[in-house]
Amino acid sequence: MLLRINTHGGSEVWKPAASEFVVQGFVIKQGFLYVGEKMPAPDQSGAPDAALVNPRLNACSCDFDNEGKNLSYWPSYSEIPPASRGAYLNWLANGRKDENIGIGYVFLYFYGLERRLLHDAVKQDVPKQEIIDIINEIIRLMTIYSEKSRSFRNYASSLLNIAMILHFPDEADAVPIELLSESYDYPALLKWRLGQLAKQGEPIPFKWAFLWYMSCPDKTLRKAAQRCPNEFKTLFETKYQERFGSGMIVPLNKTKLKINYRPASQSLMYGNVFGEVKSDYADLTVISGPINKLGQIAEECYKELDSFSRYLGSYPDKYNTVYAQFLLPKILLQRTNSQVFTALKNKLCDQEIMERGLKLIPVKTLLAEIELGGSDQLAKNDILTIVEVLAKMDLGIEPDIRFCSIKMTTEQRACIFRINSPKPDEDNVRHYLRLLLRLGVIIAEADENVSSQEVDFLTNMIENSKLSDDDRIRFYAFLEFLFNNDTGISDLKTKLAALDGQQQNVIGNAMLELLHADGVVAPSEIIQLEKIYKMLGLDSSRIISQIHNFQAAAQEPVLVQAATGNNAFAIPPSNTKGSKIQLSQEQISKKTRETKEVCKILSSIFDTDEDEPSSAPVVTVIKGLDWAHSKLFNEIIRKEEWARSELEKLCNPLSLMPDGALEILNEFAYATAGNPMIDGDDPIYIDLEIAKEIL
Repeated sequence: MLLRINTHGGSEVWKPAASEFVVQGFVIKQGFLYVGEKMPAPDQSGAPDAALVNPRLNACSCDFDNEGKNLSYWPSYSEIPPASRGAYLNWLANGRKDENIGIGYVFLYFYGLERRLLHDAVKQDVPKQEIIDIINEIIRLMTIYSEKSRSFRNYASSLLNIAMILHFPDEADAVPIELLSESYDYPALLKWRLGQLAKQGEPIPFKWAFLWYMSCPDKTLRKAAQRCPNEFKTLFETKYQERFGSGMIVPLNKTKLKINYRPASQSLMYGNVFGEVKSDYADLTVISGPINKLGQIAEECYKELDSFSRYLGSYPDKYNTVYAQFLLPKILLQRTNSQVFTALKNKLCDQEIMERGLKLIPVKTLLAEIELGGSDQLAKNDILTIVEVLAKMDLGIEPDIRFCSIKMTTEQRACIFRINSPKPDEDNVRHYLRLLLRLGVIIAEADENVSSQEVDFLTNMIENSKLSDDDRIRFYAFLEFLFNNDTGISDLKTKLAALDGQQQNVIGNAMLELLHADGVVAPSEIIQLEKIYKMLGLDSSRIISQIHNFQAAAQEPVLVQAATGNNAFAIPPSNTKGSKIQLSQEQISKKTRETKEVCKILSSIFDTDEDEPSSAPVVTVIKGLDWAHSKLFNEIIRKEEWARSELEKLCNPLSLMPDGALEILNEFAYATAGNPMIDGDDPIYIDLEIAKEIL
């Protein structure tokens, strides 16, 4: 390293940290000051150094100018008035920690620390411990005054950077990165450390990689990082380690590192007192590849923290609520060992879940646990939040609004279960299996006595479908939910009525098989089957003959219980009156094969060809919006992120002003779904979940 510095002599007036002395009646019990009658500035101007405390100059003992109203932009002790000197000496004598003191006095003190580190410590032999003490004093001042003055923070950080390079060039890792940021460029110590690591061929630890990204002048720090900086940093670290292990290894580039320092004190500012630090290290901050990779990680973090950030934006006082915490990414909850997360997971994942893999829980209880109660009506977003919260604890829930049309209510008992994957598969087979289970439970419960054979019939449907372990437990949970809640089938009426004849017969036959599963056909079961037939568009008058045909085909007697009241059916009495048929293993196997065939046939029930794109698509006007805004709404929900230029192109042919149109859509979303749908200026982000709620 070549360091070019011009030095000039002066009287020995430096007071070390342990000094105690009196100036104009003020007892000062700590040094870190230049005190004396003469000490010229190093710039050869002949003027006294700005930091020199001349004990012969008058200082008021009262009526202090604590705000520093009489200080110039670059104050000098020899030039400020007595009221200002009194305020300064009083601040020095009382611990140099008053947060309300004018920042000019803090700078005046800082000038002396700056000179000692950059002038004296280079010109003469200053003990290393004293240099360390001065660096710690700078850090102490930063903790008190950085929030008050951004200018002071920048100058103090800049001095901390250059002091470490000059005096402790191999100890950069000892400095907390929070103290190194500079507003106008990458921190000097960051450049220095990156150059060291590149020269040694070593990976860049997360600490320096994160500072590299956060200091990038070209980056735009999004709301997620501003509202929740700790979560952003932790998630960034997790993803950085997942991608690069111990860190990126960046090859050397040709640009050599040059570091300049701009002094705060006017006494050091002129006359080339402090020059340029040169080294044979490479300047990695001039290349774009590594910073682009870090930017990609940041984008992932922004996206995953978006829900949490938006919630804090609306409810900043609810940071520590269960609901807010569970909006955080799962990996972040696990890594930070959130007490909220751990407590709720332990409560829900009790012994029953551990042993059975699933359990019933009242929806009201679940809502209270995640602090989402307060209303008897659950909006779609509330239900999706429950699903998301549970997924972060490796739990699923049925009914799951993403896969079935049953909407969870506060009066139900939902079924939660353990899962490995938060994103289950969903296809036609799974969709139709849900349909069969729902209809099957209605038949099985019709006589208010669900038999083990009926349960076996329905569980065989699950076991004989090609499902993953997660799917299998999910469908068992769905079946348990159905057996413990009255869901009805009104929401299925349209789908069942829309089937073609063959498809209707397949479902009808499946329900007919279930009717005979326990060998007993109750009138109430026939009534329910009749209702299902009507929904399917089948001839319900054929049910009795089909029962007889089924009995004949099975070559086993089937007991049909006697009808009561007005429900009379022309069914001959059974010869085995009062008995039930226990299916043999061979018959169970036969039923299992038949169930497989039913599932196979059902997999094509709702298959439809995709509509061919129309050359002139019709815009469906959304209730509450005019044609133009409906058109824009349908366009922007095609993806989550839009450049502003793209949005303007969408608005132009519709004769809409972009800002006004987005405001109208946001107000509409808030009125319809309770939350805004659009955020950001450029790029513009669309909350697709809110869009789904509107649709």
